[in-house]
Amino acid sequence: MAESSLVLPLSLLLPPQNPKSPPRSPPLRRRNLRPLTPKPLLSDVRRDLTSPSSPSTSAASAAAAASTRRRILTYYARLASKLARSGRLRDFLMVAESILTSDAAADDDSPQFVARLGVRMVSEGVSSLLWRGRLQEVLDFVREAERIGISSPLLFDATAMDDLATECRRLLDQDRLEEFVVLMETLAGYRFFVKDIIDPVDILKKLVKKRDLDLAVRYARVFPHSQLLLCFIIQEFGNKRDLTSAIRAFEVLKQQSGGINMFACRSIIDICGHCGDFLRSRIILEELLAEKIVPNVYVFNSLMNVNAHDLSYTLQAYKNMQNLGVAADLTSYNILLKACCNARRVDLAQNIYRDMKHLALNGALKLNVYTYSTMIKVFADAKMWQMALSIKDDMLISDVSPNMITWSSLISACAKSGLVDKAIQVFEEMLINGCEPNAQCCNIILCACVESSQNFQGAIQAFRRMQDIGITPDVVAYTTAIKACVENKKLKMAFSLFEEMKKFQLQPNWVTYNTLLRARSRYGSLYEVQQCLAVYQDMRKAGYSSNDYYLKELIEEWCEGVLCSKNQNQELVSDGSSVMKGESRKLYDLFLEKVAAHLQKDIGENQIIDIRGLTKVEARIIVLSVLRMIKESYLLGNTIQEEDMIIITGVGKEAKGAASHPLEVQQTLVGVLKNELGLDVMTGHRALCSGRAPPHSDSALRSPTVLEMTEVVEDYTHLARRPRDLGVLKVTRDSLQQWLQKKSSQGI
Repeated sequence: MAESSLVLPLSLLLPPQNPKSPPRSPPLRRRNLRPLTPKPLLSDVRRDLTSPSSPSTSAASAAAAASTRRRILTYYARLASKLARSGRLRDFLMVAESILTSDAAADDDSPQFVARLGVRMVSEGVSSLLWRGRLQEVLDFVREAERIGISSPLLFDATAMDDLATECRRLLDQDRLEEFVVLMETLAGYRFFVKDIIDPVDILKKLVKKRDLDLAVRYARVFPHSQLLLCFIIQEFGNKRDLTSAIRAFEVLKQQSGGINMFACRSIIDICGHCGDFLRSRIILEELLAEKIVPNVYVFNSLMNVNAHDLSYTLQAYKNMQNLGVAADLTSYNILLKACCNARRVDLAQNIYRDMKHLALNGALKLNVYTYSTMIKVFADAKMWQMALSIKDDMLISDVSPNMITWSSLISACAKSGLVDKAIQVFEEMLINGCEPNAQCCNIILCACVESSQNFQGAIQAFRRMQDIGITPDVVAYTTAIKACVENKKLKMAFSLFEEMKKFQLQPNWVTYNTLLRARSRYGSLYEVQQCLAVYQDMRKAGYSSNDYYLKELIEEWCEGVLCSKNQNQELVSDGSSVMKGESRKLYDLFLEKVAAHLQKDIGENQIIDIRGLTKVEARIIVLSVLRMIKESYLLGNTIQEEDMIIITGVGKEAKGAASHPLEVQQTLVGVLKNELGLDVMTGHRALCSGRAPPHSDSALRSPTVLEMTEVVEDYTHLARRPRDLGVLKVTRDSLQQWLQKKSSQGI
């Protein structure tokens, strides 16, 4: 009967027979099956753990009971782990809580249960949730695990931690910085090792860039080395020149346990100097002394360095350091030398240097290259080149090799004393000693050649030597070489260097442009005018302002060469110049831009001159400059245009700019063109409608400015009266040809 009771349930598990299946083999002889031991159910957990036991139980029975308990713990730990692997973290917590909070659970049951959990399986379940973006469920799981006594970091293997770090980085990629900081605070509170998730320095840089000091401080406090991170925050805000935030971070650090941080004090003082608030650095020292805190030598050095421009305060800080018993080091003495150099106190610098040499002989100090370089600069600024060279001898005796700063100071000492040859000799000595010069060092030679003795050849040789030894000249080098060329009337080379400068994509500065624009006292040809106007336009595009009035006078003088006599109409020109002095810079720019636009046109193009908005003198200059351009091109044998010259004066329309009387401007131009140059000029309606059309006049009159006037003429064709003056002048091509032939025959 027992066998039948066991066979029946088993037969229920067999699949139904298929009537079409082949006949089965005869049934084999069945083995006697033992009753299956029933597995404990979830509802039996407490009953299993609280099974009665007699106090008089034998040792064997106790051992058997302990074995049973271990087996039950292993089973439920495995069950909970499988539930977690399938993503059922709440069921995992329910099983674990049932075991760990049992009233009859032994003291060692909790660690045994946790030790039997499958960390890999639990981590797989955690990772599956993180992959699906369910971070909040994972955090809830961590919180509940901690509540029931399971250390949650033990349930995360390396893979799960990597997945958690990926989810944290996703928050950063989405710029959800506050959520990220809250997450880090939560994980750190549950003893997760958050430093390995993301480098905290990278996060602090992001927070400082956002100018979020409070969030940066919260994040720094997550880590045990929070003081170092707060110092980093102070430095980062200092690099951003945000002194207010840096000081706030410093105040937060002062309130941290562990006492004042001298490194932070030094950092905040350096930042005060970087931000230009040296008075605040002095207040910080006073606050430290008021709190009975003695700064170390590094804090005093930073304070003296920030205030090195004030020799009296630097010396006072040095005395305070001595009174507090803080021993000065080599940096302290070097800063004192720097302060003397800034104050040009050669005598005091010599006394300090003498004391330093005495300490060095006794072994208390070892002078370095900065010490010697500072002393050389002291003597260089005082033009005491012999004393500067003697310091170099001290360096060699002390077995200290000069560096680039040392050599540059020596060259500067000779150059400032006017000893260009000696400066070049020191430069050659530097090369022999294997020290690679930089652009600044070569610029000193260039400036010495230009300013001290006007040595043009030496300046150019030094400039080319820079290129030969592989140094790319900077803007200062090019500008100095251009200045040397201009002062020696080598204008072709000056403009060649300017083009070379732009070829190497070096942006000229204001001095470069201004030097080239003032290179000529007068213009001799159209090419020279075009060359300077190109420099002027390039200067304007770079955002620099120039002396427009000076350039305007040169162009005026050049264009007046069209007239037979330079003395004619001198009264008009001088009157116009006085008017121009009162013009605004905006009108100067308009005038020069128009001149540049006309003079840079090809001589074969249509000559349509728009002078609207200009004064009488400005209009005269533009028209005469175009005529001179045509004349010079004709004398060189070039073919000029076969069309009439059209001038738009704007008469009859509302005046713009400085010309309040456009009719006066037009009358002045007609007088110049007719009376002084002998050209045939047509005005108003006749300028657009008279005579036969030239071969290319159709294209010429398609200019927007001319089309505007032509449309007005067509509107008046149905009227009996003659149309009003339209502000258009036309110089006929036949008249222009006759004028050019006359100039050619005169040899002008």
